[in-house]
Amino acid sequence: MIGVMVPAYAVALLIAGILVALSNTAADFLVLPSVVMMLFVVLVVPVYIACAIGMLGLVQLLLGMKENQILNIVLIIGFIAVISVFDGLVTEGVVVMSAPVVGAMFIVGMLLLGVIGFMTRILNREKIVTTLPEG
Repeated sequence: MIGVMVPAYAVALLIAGILVALSNTAADFLVLPSVVMMLFVVLVVPVYIACAIGMLGLVQLLLGMKENQILNIVLIIGFIAVISVFDGLVTEGVVVMSAPVVGAMFIVGMLLLGVIGFMTRILNREKIVTTLPEG
């Protein structure tokens, strides 16, 4: 999981940096992200990346690595839909990014990680070993 999470988080940080740089090229003054947004990127983003990777990995091991392409697409589309809805709520001012919102998102993400971790107990060790590629 860490082998996938580190590069994914690095890409997320790179994209955030590019967005800040693009904002600065379009503005006449220095544009920096707020402390709340930096907390969001540092605390919440890696937790939800880990959740996504954990859910996809769990599904792959449960279904035997071959039957899950459609389910992976559904999960990815689901993540994109949730992100889009939240982005719309922030854009419309329904949700204001604040420290309590970031804290709540972090707590929900950690709870979700715990649920995913608990769900891994239903995996059979024999099935995990037999689904690993030889080589």
